[in-house]
Amino acid sequence: MALESPLPAFLRQTGRHQALLAALGLIAIQVGMGITLKMAQTGGSYSFSPSGSVAISELVKLLLSSVLFRRECARRRSRGIGPKAGGDESHHEGFGHGEHDAELEDQGDGDDADLEGQGNSDDGMLESQESWLNISLLWRYLRGDVGRDKRLGYYLLALCYALINNSVFVSYKLADPGTIQLVKSGGTLVTAMVMVVGLEAALSRTQWAAVCIQLLGLVLTQYEPSRGATYHWNTYLILVAQLVLSALSSVYNQHLLKSTDSSLHADNMVLYGSGTLINLGCHVLLRLVSSSEPGLLQGYNSVGAVLVVLSNVFVGIAMTCVYKYADAVVKCFATAVATGILLYASPLLFGTKLGALALPGTAMVFAASWLYVAKPVPKPAEARPRWRLAKAWWTDAHGHALSLVLTLATAGIVALLTMVETPMATRPMPAPDTNQSAVSPFAHSLAMVRWNSARAQRIPLLAKYEPFFDTLHLSMPGLVPDHDAGFYNWTHDQFVQIELVYMQVADMMTLALAEKPHIDGLLFFHFDAWVDPLAWPPSQQQHMWASYGTPHYACINDTKAYDWWGWDHGLHKAAMAAVEAIDQLGLDYHLRRDEWCVGWSDIYWIPRRFFADFVLLSHVFARFKVFHEVAIATMLHIIDLSRRNASAQSLVSLIDDCWGSCCSSNPTVNNVLETRCGHRLDYLQPAVYQPYYDKLDRQARILHQPSS
Repeated sequence: MALESPLPAFLRQTGRHQALLAALGLIAIQVGMGITLKMAQTGGSYSFSPSGSVAISELVKLLLSSVLFRRECARRRSRGIGPKAGGDESHHEGFGHGEHDAELEDQGDGDDADLEGQGNSDDGMLESQESWLNISLLWRYLRGDVGRDKRLGYYLLALCYALINNSVFVSYKLADPGTIQLVKSGGTLVTAMVMVVGLEAALSRTQWAAVCIQLLGLVLTQYEPSRGATYHWNTYLILVAQLVLSALSSVYNQHLLKSTDSSLHADNMVLYGSGTLINLGCHVLLRLVSSSEPGLLQGYNSVGAVLVVLSNVFVGIAMTCVYKYADAVVKCFATAVATGILLYASPLLFGTKLGALALPGTAMVFAASWLYVAKPVPKPAEARPRWRLAKAWWTDAHGHALSLVLTLATAGIVALLTMVETPMATRPMPAPDTNQSAVSPFAHSLAMVRWNSARAQRIPLLAKYEPFFDTLHLSMPGLVPDHDAGFYNWTHDQFVQIELVYMQVADMMTLALAEKPHIDGLLFFHFDAWVDPLAWPPSQQQHMWASYGTPHYACINDTKAYDWWGWDHGLHKAAMAAVEAIDQLGLDYHLRRDEWCVGWSDIYWIPRRFFADFVLLSHVFARFKVFHEVAIATMLHIIDLSRRNASAQSLVSLIDDCWGSCCSSNPTVNNVLETRCGHRLDYLQPAVYQPYYDKLDRQARILHQPSS
């Protein structure tokens, strides 16, 4: 008696093994890709060109597909199967084997995997055939497998994927990974509807219920009763557009793959070849219109950048396998499972916090995923998709003209995506209960407030920060007139060198290291900035913070890569000289002599564990008189590269929701009250600044410490 297979019935059906393996592979790759995209960032940005990275990934996938297709064609030729007469036909050009040709035509879709089971008797013949399978013959095989209409369809699909792949990098700048994954997983419902409308696919009632349960579970994983997420409207626009475009392209990709019996590798060659050309064109356009766009091969000196390329390579291959052996909705469920895994990995890797309903929400996601696969609808005898590429439409001049317009539109949209700089609005802190006391996250921290000129009349307002910090230090030229300019103590200094103010910061760190072991960090901000002291989670204080506003934090080795006035004054040359001097010290710092950074330095935070590094580096940079917006950013970058583990995320976190920049003016009262930090306040407008300091008074009363 035959033994019963231990696998469930639905996995014993034809093709279910391939579908399951493809889905599992996609889950593993998506989890790795989500982690890699976050770890590859330096201060919230990428050191390489996103469009260039996508182009390289597409090129690698094209080369892999070409190798696999060439091997497959050699196997076909060894069996006497020539190129097909047309991409939409099943007829082959024979090599004189007569009936053997027809017999082999019934063996499947021509994939290499289908030919592997023929035994090893042809291995010797395969080697001899591969040696003379020239490019011309390989091209005939490709044209025979993938007809004209299908090739044009893949070109259109490559345009969609170019938009999707480039927008992924932008979305990781604008929103947190949890929100991104949540929106992606919402594509299950959109994709299912597109399949029903576009392909006349059938979903059982159980599958529709599974889709709804999965969507509800994903919402629960992100829902926190005491807080919410608020983003700028264009952030949601990009995420939703990415979702809809991904759903449409997923279903259309599935339709193209299953529309004929062409080789999977041939299909991939056309898709990835088109993607390579499109993304290279986008990259060239970006280099022409933006001097800050990195070169094609620039920025790949880090493991994270290389892993981003490899992740894109493998996720594309895995998705193609899912579309070939399963369907687009299974792809969306694999994405949902990957989301659940990332939700639990993020607290360990990135210090995020799980919501109160994350556990039941994730359980619902996994249950819905199993329910969808376990209860499929009976497969119809013949699928009749409602959409088809109209041959006459594609072959006339109007069709080609429209494809050109779509190409130019895609390149233009990719260029616009690189210019999106909307800062990420973080989830607001819950409003404190006025009947309960609160603890300031900076209760053991040193605050250093800086004036670049004497404005003593503003001191009473800034003193309102005192209840929230262990020590409030005021830095202003001429603040203590009966002492020399170099005098400083725990609460005052009168440092006069504006461009080298980081030296006074280093002196305060030295005092803290020597005399106050309980000080956990230093928060520096200008007197005309505002920093809500109760809006900063303590969990974030192990990382350095840098402000997002202009000049944006960036590390470069070519002045053309970032347009900033300082390069015309040679400010980068002093930084390179300082970096070279540090390198000559022979310490354990990881750096490049030809690299420097720039960034807005009016608001930043340094945890105590980096005080010693900051002090040492400051003395070297001050010796070369490095301008503060170059020196501070470069020092943070050196500390980041030197003190994080090889595979860990960046130790520099950008404060993405700070209003304004170095030189911004005229915030509204709503800007001041609704954002946790910003620059700069106009002290000639009491209607704007006074409500903020009244807010500090209320918060101080919550601490049971009346402010001055």
